[in-house]
Amino acid sequence: MIVAGWLWWPIGAFAGWICNGSLAGLESLVTWADAVPAGHFWAPGPAWWWVAVFYIAVLGLMAWGQSIVPIRWRFAALAIWILIGLVPPTTRAFTRDGLDCSFVAVGHGACVVMQTPDGKTMLYDAGAIGSPEYATQSIAGYLWHRGVMRIDGIVISHADIDHYNAVPRCNPWARI
Repeated sequence: MIVAGWLWWPIGAFAGWICNGSLAGLESLVTWADAVPAGHFWAPGPAWWWVAVFYIAVLGLMAWGQSIVPIRWRFAALAIWILIGLVPPTTRAFTRDGLDCSFVAVGHGACVVMQTPDGKTMLYDAGAIGSPEYATQSIAGYLWHRGVMRIDGIVISHADIDHYNAVPRCNPWARI
């Protein structure tokens, strides 16, 4: 789109129109799926090494094409690879043997993540004086890294904003 637009602007405009339409369609599909009851669930993503090997395999298949293995074996390998990448993060909560207590860096504020042996996760405070988005991103990143898909409870120690503004329903700037 950018390169073609330099050569002749109508080509760039047409490519931009196609890109905008496809992104709008994708956003509509995601909005629709979000409204479907049980239409989605949250799951932690795979490790970086899993993603790297996946893309190396995709590049290998693109370079050597049909000559490597039949299509059914490729689908079987893909299914096994997805299991290898997604099962460990989703089962971490079941392999915990003690109480884990972690302090998440959110800037000037507080967030303590407590994970019990039975897989429950609780937050003690969740906020920062600065941007609530930064605190939310920090907490979410930590939870994803640990394979946490659900928060079972939140304890807010007191009503200062740096202890609660990363909780979406308590955030005064959040759209509810």
